[in-house]
Amino acid sequence: MRKVLYFLTALLTFTSLNGFAQTYNCLSATSGTQVVAGVSIDVLRSTPLPNANTTCGVGPYQIGKNYSDWYQYNFNTPVTHVRLQFIRIHDDDTIRVYINGSPYDLNNATQSAFAGNGTCGQTSGFITLTPSGELTSTGHQTGSGQGIAYDISLTPNLIDSCRVEHIRHADNNIASDVYYNFCFADDSCSLGFKGVVPPTLCSGRDAQLDATQFPNTTYSWAKIAGGGLPPNWSPSANVRNPVLLNVNPAHAGTYRVTATRGVCVYTFDTTLNVDFSPNVGPVTQKGPVCPGAADTLEVLQVNLPQGGSVYIYDSFGIAIDSFDQGRIDYIFPSVQASDKHPYYVYAVTTGGCVSDTVKFDFKVNPDVYASFTYGLKDGCLEDTVVFTNTSTGDSLVSSWAWRFGDGSSAGIESPTHYYQVPKPDTTLRKYSVRLIVGNGLCFDTLVSDVDINHPLYVNFDIDKDSICQGDSITFTNNSFGKPGTVPKWFWRLGDGTTDTVYNLGHWYYNYAVYQPTLYITDFRGCVDSFKRTITVDSAGGIFFVASDSVICAGEEIVFTGDYSAAGFNSVAWDFGDNITIPLETKVKHSYLLPGTYDVAFSADYRVCPDTNFVRPIVVKPYPRVYIGEDTAICPNGDAIHLQASVTNVLGTVNYSWNTPTKDITSGIYVRHPGMFAVTAEADGCTASDTVVVRKNCYINIPNVFTPNGDGNGDYFLPRQILARSVTSFEMEIYNRWGEKVFETKAIDGRGWDGNLGGTAQPTGVYVYLIKVQFENGITERYQGNVTLLR
Repeated sequence: MRKVLYFLTALLTFTSLNGFAQTYNCLSATSGTQVVAGVSIDVLRSTPLPNANTTCGVGPYQIGKNYSDWYQYNFNTPVTHVRLQFIRIHDDDTIRVYINGSPYDLNNATQSAFAGNGTCGQTSGFITLTPSGELTSTGHQTGSGQGIAYDISLTPNLIDSCRVEHIRHADNNIASDVYYNFCFADDSCSLGFKGVVPPTLCSGRDAQLDATQFPNTTYSWAKIAGGGLPPNWSPSANVRNPVLLNVNPAHAGTYRVTATRGVCVYTFDTTLNVDFSPNVGPVTQKGPVCPGAADTLEVLQVNLPQGGSVYIYDSFGIAIDSFDQGRIDYIFPSVQASDKHPYYVYAVTTGGCVSDTVKFDFKVNPDVYASFTYGLKDGCLEDTVVFTNTSTGDSLVSSWAWRFGDGSSAGIESPTHYYQVPKPDTTLRKYSVRLIVGNGLCFDTLVSDVDINHPLYVNFDIDKDSICQGDSITFTNNSFGKPGTVPKWFWRLGDGTTDTVYNLGHWYYNYAVYQPTLYITDFRGCVDSFKRTITVDSAGGIFFVASDSVICAGEEIVFTGDYSAAGFNSVAWDFGDNITIPLETKVKHSYLLPGTYDVAFSADYRVCPDTNFVRPIVVKPYPRVYIGEDTAICPNGDAIHLQASVTNVLGTVNYSWNTPTKDITSGIYVRHPGMFAVTAEADGCTASDTVVVRKNCYINIPNVFTPNGDGNGDYFLPRQILARSVTSFEMEIYNRWGEKVFETKAIDGRGWDGNLGGTAQPTGVYVYLIKVQFENGITERYQGNVTLLR
């Protein structure tokens, strides 16, 4: 089954990558020379000749009928673009394209779909490209008139010739053909053009510039912005790739390159940046120092812009460090003798500008090595140690500094030192001895332990440090001497008793503070001792007295305690009513409820048994007296009776009132207001109660009236006063300015009607003064406010 692609021949436009539109012109000649759009093209073809065909609206070029056919197109004037529109490609067709005499990879061309006129009615296949860029077809697909187009450009270079060749495998001679159009575009004035300068130039160096190369083209370079110095060109500014000589920062700026090719003029602006070429040096050394010490290789006077780096290499070509801007020191944290050799330093800017390399010979001082030995002779009060210096060095050792580990020192070569024997001398003693030796340049330190092993340790434990008199204490001996020797023991127990055993128990019968002591004597005759303090407490006693043994509820009683203070921890009172008081010997207490209470005074001892003393206290009840609730009486009215009710008593009750007559009965009559109190006594305990009798026949004076003629509250008058036995009555009323607006002395009058001289008074607050006398001779006065409302 043959597969066919179709396309229409047309005058096409295409937009190139540089943004300009190309106009394509298609050829019709199958041989000879044809001039199209002012361009002369020689058309060559293979022998036998390929068919000329315009089937499916495509043509006139047909290749493939005779196994291997080709057309070649030679441009007398180079062009910028070639377009090939293919259709009717079968699965046994392969097309190779040559540009300027070399095979061209169609993978680099711009590919687009192409449609013929759709009149062929034949099936077409899947069009693909081989890895080397040849056009072929695989498989089958249903349809008609579908092809493919390729746009070829060598921008910025031009196309001189194009060859389209049908190739076929040797074992596949099936007759097949391909139809295609050949078109071109001449857009040389829109070719891509640019100038090239190094991204960063180094001051004091020459800079090579360049631009896109076109044939038959003249070039010129010029600085158009940035000021500074004018450029110095070599050989001149009128070549494509001039050299800018001896660049310095004043040459930085914007440069323009102009290319003129016939009527086409190309320009490109680019920025030229100039970086300082760095300088380093001189290079110095803070030292030299001794092995093991830190030293610094200093790179001074670095002329390095921000962001550059300084590099240091050793004599073996190994990079040992690099520094950012602002860091010019390399630190050797621990110098060794092997570090003594040359080092090389140079600087590089971020733009790649490199300084000259500076060589520096690193020096290391001669070393010295500390060592010593010692001999020991022990004693009771001090140990003697003889030190022998065995230090060596690369040069003569000339100084010694000893630290013996006990705070003392010496500055001679081989000293003798005396160590004081500590008390207690418990174990193997180690002293860290430090020797520092020097040769005038370097110093070395050795720290070594001096071991002294002849302990003399005395110590004992006791099972108790406090006992009650008559108890015993067990002594446990923890003492020891130098291993392999047996010391002697001697005990003094503090109460006149001694012993020579290793461990023992002892009874103490008298209370006191004792200091038993253990003595130890070692093989050298050295003696040491150890003591502890023990306390033997007395069994003690306790007692208290009270200010009274019988009281009334609520009365206060004073308790005074006495006890043996030897070895006590604390004392406490328990009053039998859930009240306790600690740590006091004299206290006061009262009971709220009657009864018999056992008061206990107790002492807590640290060793001896606790003890206490108990004594009963009798608390009698208070009588409960109640006269009644507060009441009221009307003056000159009926008398009221006050009756005292007494409970919580068993015997006789005696009464006493606070009346002028000192009444002693259980009840009295009162006829006037006042405060009345009665006291009841029973079995020596007394209680009182009080009642208040208030006055309760006050008059009823209204606080508002409304003189509006409605018959309700039209007059202001204290009616209740007039309802009693009044012998005289006076009332005055004032406004807020203190003016009297009404007065009356009439007992049977109506009161104030809210007018003054026939004129109604305004709404507001008025002040009244009332004086009234009753027939019993009692006079009462009243003053207040009344509100007039209209």
